[in-house]
Amino acid sequence: VVADENYKAASATADFTIAAKKITVAIDGKTSIYGDDIVTLTATDNGIVNGDSNVYSLSTNASKTAGVGTYDITGTALDDNYSITFTGGENAYEITKRNLTVTVVVNDKTYDGTPVSAPQYTCNNTEAIVTVEYKAQGADDSEYTTTAPKTVGKYTVRVTVVADENYKAASATADFTI
Repeated sequence: VVADENYKAASATADFTIAAKKITVAIDGKTSIYGDDIVTLTATDNGIVNGDSNVYSLSTNASKTAGVGTYDITGTALDDNYSITFTGGENAYEITKRNLTVTVVVNDKTYDGTPVSAPQYTCNNTEAIVTVEYKAQGADDSEYTTTAPKTVGKYTVRVTVVADENYKAASATADFTI
């Protein structure tokens, strides 16, 4: 206040605090397939003001080579102007099993008294446990056997890949004649 003939000059100080704004960040659940890149982590927040950005970050231990399962998504506050409560991050990222792809090729052969050669097959899981089985064409699936046929006839070969912790089971068939 400025002094004049009726008043003396005076001043005053006061302490005050600007409190951090409280907000809640709801972490969105995410899913990817084993072997795929991790999808972008997202969340919904309430109350970020003034166009502020880089207020928080999200991370996870899930990766394209992490096994099938669930992983936490963790939020980290990056701006001291906000007091952030993160919700929904526990087990919020799920990695699911990849479908196996199996192809099989077996060539016809002329009878010579020896079993048919093993079929050629491909599978997108190089560590898979594979079973090769044969049956006469049209026979019930319960007739499959691991013994390769060697007599004249029409046959079906089935290549089955066993499921494991990261892949689903799969099979493929091909017909051939001796």
